[in-house]
Amino acid sequence: RQATHLTRSMVCHYGMSEKLGMVHYGEADEPTFLGRDMGRSRDYSEATAQEIDKEVKNLCDTAYNKAKEIITEKRAALDAIAKALLEYETLNGEQVKDLIELGYMRNPPKAVLSQATPMPPPPKTPTKEPEGGVVIAPDYPSGLTEAPAGA
Repeated sequence: RQATHLTRSMVCHYGMSEKLGMVHYGEADEPTFLGRDMGRSRDYSEATAQEIDKEVKNLCDTAYNKAKEIITEKRAALDAIAKALLEYETLNGEQVKDLIELGYMRNPPKAVLSQATPMPPPPKTPTKEPEGGVVIAPDYPSGLTEAPAGA
């Protein structure tokens, strides 16, 4: 949907079509009766609308095929980046560039997810709620007997 919307804007609003030229193909400013597209009057013919649809489809298909070609051609680099992201969680531009060009990182991130300090478990659910709405939670860390404010 996003690709089609962007491509239609490229063709109709920004004149980025060699076939249709640098002409703005837009709708009239005010919708008429039926709503979004069906009720708007266009400032171009039905034949032009069909040409716009053909051009939008052609541009979308061309972009899809080019993206698929690039992904297929660069599959090894894509797999290396995915593996590094699973291991390190974040990479900077230099590290991604190394993975694409060299297949490895000259300067990998310092913190590895598998070796990172584990997060402490969350406090257990409060056990009872006495009168007055104060929650008693004997399992909170540091010997707290009440839930901290905002907990």
